[in-house]
Amino acid sequence: MDQETVLQEVIALAREQFSEKNLEITGSTTASDIPSWNSLSHVMLIASIEKSFGIRFDLTRMIEMRSIEEIARATHEMLP
Repeated sequence: MDQETVLQEVIALAREQFSEKNLEITGSTTASDIPSWNSLSHVMLIASIEKSFGIRFDLTRMIEMRSIEEIARATHEMLP
């Protein structure tokens, strides 16, 4: 799976997680752009990504990811 496809899937999962169907989410979107993106919803987003892609992030990596693009890049790197 290429990186752009991963990014689009992460964006779709973020829209679902934050219940923001009309929200413009791009690679540069961060928690400061989405009012409902807090520490709990961040963990829930990462969990949905892990489930969707069949991967597992360690805690340090999970905390370091601050934008949708960083999350997508890390996801892509974890794929077999």
